[in-house]
Amino acid sequence: MKSTLSILFALFLYSPSCKEVNETNNYSTKEDLQGSWEVIKTQGALSEFSLGIIYTFYKNKITIFNASVQYKGNGQITDSSFSFQSIDRDKPEIFFSYKFSNDTLIVSSQHSDQVFYMTRY
Repeated sequence: MKSTLSILFALFLYSPSCKEVNETNNYSTKEDLQGSWEVIKTQGALSEFSLGIIYTFYKNKITIFNASVQYKGNGQITDSSFSFQSIDRDKPEIFFSYKFSNDTLIVSSQHSDQVFYMTRY
């Protein structure tokens, strides 16, 4: 019994912690979301209209820019989600979940089946 506990304790000490795993991911926190991202691929209903849109994150400010219109707003950003509320408040607040896969930012709308794949702009 004592040797079994010793082995388990040794395995625990030498196994990688969750923090170490997260550190190997290039993008894992809300700070890594900061900057500009371009939508390069989409999925879901009517999502093709979002191709080429640029999302810029600066602290809790978010700007969404397409070929002719720029939307500025405020948001709440966490390590896995963000919201966008237009400054002029004529549109409802929208919510997204996000994750990173290598250098790709994958954003999912919490209101529809739309998914956006983005790269740094």
